[in-house]
Amino acid sequence: MPTEIHHQGRLFEAGVPLDGTHDLKTILWDASASGVNQWEETNSVEFDNGYFAITLGQTVPVTSAIVGDGGLWLELTVDAGAPIPDRIEMTSVPYALNANQADSLAAGATVDFTSVTVNGSTVIGTDGKIAWTSITGGPTDTLGLLTCGSGDTLQFVGSAWACSIGSDGGGVVLPNVADPVSPQDAATKA
Repeated sequence: MPTEIHHQGRLFEAGVPLDGTHDLKTILWDASASGVNQWEETNSVEFDNGYFAITLGQTVPVTSAIVGDGGLWLELTVDAGAPIPDRIEMTSVPYALNANQADSLAAGATVDFTSVTVNGSTVIGTDGKIAWTSITGGPTDTLGLLTCGSGDTLQFVGSAWACSIGSDGGGVVLPNVADPVSPQDAATKA
């Protein structure tokens, strides 16, 4: 997972936009005022008419332990001056919120489901098998439902597999389980 956070903004000094290169000290706090310093670094940043872009974590990684479950507020200080009033609350991008669901999984953990359902349709049943018949537009596992006998011919008929008695040259003859045959013998019977 990346250990950097992008931030951009515009800064003014006495109503005049900053220009040129300035040192920008960035601190992440656990509160909007006071609180505990969770992380900090200072970088040389280029300002253009007050606009700037910075990547937090270029020299000191912003780890998941720093981000944690609580809120974070960003404090900015330009050229070793006083911190800019009003810290900026750090918020999540929409899809990052889904990461909370995996937060309690240990590295290498196994996820064990009793079944998998998508939009109300069972995709993998409680038996661990793919539920083809419930998947709209998906293939049907008719082979698993067949109980062909020895000597029956396995044939694909239109949209499904079927057994037919004897061989009519249109399928694969199933060998007698009690009297196994070699692949060459099975091929000559088909």
